[in-house]
Amino acid sequence: MALKDSFNEHNLEKEFDALRYELFSYQKLFYNEGIVSSLDEGKRAKESLKQKSDECLILNDELNRTKESLHVKSEELNQTKQALHVKTQEAQETKHALHVKSEELSQTEQSLNQKNDECSILNDELQSKEQELSQTKHALHVKSEELNRTKQALHVKGEELSKLQSELADIYMSKSWRITRPLRQIMRKLRK
Repeated sequence: MALKDSFNEHNLEKEFDALRYELFSYQKLFYNEGIVSSLDEGKRAKESLKQKSDECLILNDELNRTKESLHVKSEELNQTKQALHVKTQEAQETKHALHVKSEELSQTEQSLNQKNDECSILNDELQSKEQELSQTKHALHVKSEELNRTKQALHVKGEELSKLQSELADIYMSKSWRITRPLRQIMRKLRK
């Protein structure tokens, strides 16, 4: 018990001091390595943060360029939309004009068909008239030949008449005609 008391009072205190000192020495070493490790980690984290910050700046620049490009593309898209709208209106106007022209063409084709029908009828009439004219010309030729024959016959008869008139005049101028005149007058009276 005495040992226990002496151990408790004297040795224990020294032992605790020694242990405490030793413990603090180890803690210092451990603490220093932890601090160094933490500082290294902090330095690496700082470098990583700087690298990330640089990357963020680069990405920010790229983002700004992309935004500018997007703005340009957006303006181009708006211009393209406007141009498309204009072209769409032009296409609609062209469609309408094409529809109008198509209707005009249809009407013109109908009119042309009608005129072709009329022309066909007139051609038929013309052929009929040409046949009539040909027949009339033939009849005229026949009549003309008949007229020529009649004129020749008339000419012959005219010559015969002239000859007969000449002969009759000769008879009237003859002595015998003058002598037989009273006899002819009596004969005429008797016939009545």
